[in-house]
Amino acid sequence: MYKLITENTDILYNSNSISWNSDIDTLGTQLSFESIKDLYEGAVVSLFSGSRELIRSVIIDKTWNRRTQTYTTKDYSRYLKNKVIKQFNNIKASDAINSLLSEAYITGNIVEIPTLISKTYKNKNLSEIIDDILEQAKGDQGIEYFKEIESNILYVRELQDMKINPNIILPKSINPKSSIENMKNRIQIVSNSESNNAIIATAENTDKLDWYGLLSDMQEVDDKNIAQAQNIANNTLSEANMIVRSCSINDIIVLDGGEDIKANRLIYLNVGSRLCGYYKIKNASHTLSKGIHKVNLTIEWKVNP
Repeated sequence: MYKLITENTDILYNSNSISWNSDIDTLGTQLSFESIKDLYEGAVVSLFSGSRELIRSVIIDKTWNRRTQTYTTKDYSRYLKNKVIKQFNNIKASDAINSLLSEAYITGNIVEIPTLISKTYKNKNLSEIIDDILEQAKGDQGIEYFKEIESNILYVRELQDMKINPNIILPKSINPKSSIENMKNRIQIVSNSESNNAIIATAENTDKLDWYGLLSDMQEVDDKNIAQAQNIANNTLSEANMIVRSCSINDIIVLDGGEDIKANRLIYLNVGSRLCGYYKIKNASHTLSKGIHKVNLTIEWKVNP
């Protein structure tokens, strides 16, 4: 059973048009609702499923209607927009992220990430720094990490560990699409130093070069990270030399397990020959109206060329 709590009061039965959204390309989760309750800007509103707090958010925007108010709230990731100057010198990625959280109103639950970070950040917000650290870790470890806020805690997790199997009813019409627009079969690594123009490392796959042609990309690394260059090239090629498939699925009826349907989850779907397995959620848009929970999903997966 869902609850919408503010100032220790459940206002769900005084509210309507409740919706929330998460996206891998957007910082945080946004919660919107309409209510006869007159709430103040800056008030904390939490969405619960039973005793589990799904979203803790702050009222950012308020619109007065004839008899109700419409509210837009954002979770505590808004505090990760604070800009800082930060220098890291050969520190583990997970420790570097934890050290950033002292600058915000949140605590951390960070998976162990052994990649060493040596970099200075100026005029960057906390979220941008964390994203850059995770991108470095992905290139070094070959693991896809992601960040998200639950309550007032920043979690950094490995995508491969986030499989879910909710009880849902899928629509009959599902139309996947496929793209090779961003495919790369050669990755070269160079130094970002102006005095060093040499190619430090190269990784390539020529198995189907005659079919796709040469599709190359080049990445820069700091001189301090040159020792990791070949590993970065190999892991980047493994990620980029793929056909990307995606699908938007609307009006999914959620019977159970809806609280776990959000961006950066691997959801199990079985729709015969077109979809059968675990797929990465890029976007999840929820609505809760008259006791009916629905979700629109955009999923993505990759296959070998």
